[in-house]
Amino acid sequence: MFAELKTYEAQNGDCNVPKGSSEYRPLGTWVNSQRALYKKGKLSRERTRLLEGVGFDFYPDETAWDKMLADF
Repeated sequence: MFAELKTYEAQNGDCNVPKGSSEYRPLGTWVNSQRALYKKGKLSRERTRLLEGVGFDFYPDETAWDKMLADF
């Protein structure tokens, strides 16, 4: 799935796979699982490093909120 995420990022400019997308459903599920594991402290350092290397946002809702406040 990591290779698919890299492809998605190259095509879309970010790793924020839409949650309800039928086209990207398996990837979206995997992305959400990675975020959940990270938040529980169960994602390996190696996986964390790889995801950070492609610009993965572990807290996309907070990032969106911060951007909205900054634009306000």
